[in-house]
Amino acid sequence: MVQDLAQSGQDLTWNDFDDYPYEDIGSGLYIRNYKIDEDYHVSVGGASIEKKPLYIYLVKANGEKIDIRHDDMEQFMLK
Repeated sequence: MVQDLAQSGQDLTWNDFDDYPYEDIGSGLYIRNYKIDEDYHVSVGGASIEKKPLYIYLVKANGEKIDIRHDDMEQFMLK
């Protein structure tokens, strides 16, 4: 899922995540967490779902994160 989405880079929108279940954790902002497994989740956040997200993070269980739109996801997962 994440690797396929990451290939779209800066073109990713909220709509790209429509087919995936999420937990809405935002308060004042739209923040949606998409669980991948016990070790990772994707966090998408922004001021409006009508605009592109401000961030799309791949987050490790320990809290480390990268933005999948432009950071090296493979290197991140190897750490």
